[in-house]
Amino acid sequence: MKDDVIDADPTENLPTPKLPATLPKYLSTADVDKLLSQPDIRAPIGLRNKVMLEVLHASSLRVSELIGLHGHDLNVEYRARSKEIKQGYLVCLGKGGKERIVPIANSVIELIQEYVRTARERLCKRRNADYLFLNNRGGKLSRQSVWIMISRYGRQAGIRVPITSHILRHSFATHLLEHGADLRSVQVRLGHADISTTPIYIHVTKKRIQQVYKRFHPRA
Repeated sequence: MKDDVIDADPTENLPTPKLPATLPKYLSTADVDKLLSQPDIRAPIGLRNKVMLEVLHASSLRVSELIGLHGHDLNVEYRARSKEIKQGYLVCLGKGGKERIVPIANSVIELIQEYVRTARERLCKRRNADYLFLNNRGGKLSRQSVWIMISRYGRQAGIRVPITSHILRHSFATHLLEHGADLRSVQVRLGHADISTTPIYIHVTKKRIQQVYKRFHPRA
């Protein structure tokens, strides 16, 4: 032991105290709507930002996955007769370079397509610019620039919850579970290897279980 005061550590076999888990914050649906309405879509940068926010909320992508998307990562299936969008998904590389498929709403697909036709054309200043979302020089966006953008729009919207890079992912998972999605499906959507490492999902699931119990149990 230090300073040779004693020969053995008396705390060696004592259990380590468990620290209380801090639940990640998430946005209400009203706050999400306020956040998504902040970009000025009349400008190319504003439309790009609007689409990125919509994609983050609708897909649960990490910021690193978002800025790593290429144009060919959006896959869309159309109806044979009407040529309307039937369904679509994004292919992204998650943690550890694992490829995953992420379904995305038709309304968000239409926004992406509008951005590609208009704003991206004006931002694209390089022939080999193959990333889906470009900065104002036509290159790849940085994670920091997206974090700053999300935080700025949060303050602009008057949202009191501190806006972090993960808050839309937490909101996505929370809203799915609150509306009855099962934990396993949410785990797959988020690209998590182990759902138990994210306390908020367990927390919301407990809330959902309590609601189901009160609704259906004869003695509740």
